[in-house]
Amino acid sequence: MMQAMAADPAVADRILAANPMFANNPQMMEQMRGMLPNVLQQMQNPEMMNLMANPQALNAIMQIQQGVEALRTASPSFAAT
Repeated sequence: MMQAMAADPAVADRILAANPMFANNPQMMEQMRGMLPNVLQQMQNPEMMNLMANPQALNAIMQIQQGVEALRTASPSFAAT
């Protein structure tokens, strides 16, 4: 799938458009579109592939993401900086 997205940007657009997280947030969708080339490049990195296949690493990333969201909710002005 990563190769298809790298070869054809329309594939990536369809995947982003189908994601409910971006459905009502066009600004976030545009931000993701801008980041997509870097993400695709990183996904071809063998170290990144190992990370994505490691459940403990993914769990740690999820915990970080949840912590950032908790900060954003608890202190919106702090998270905006």
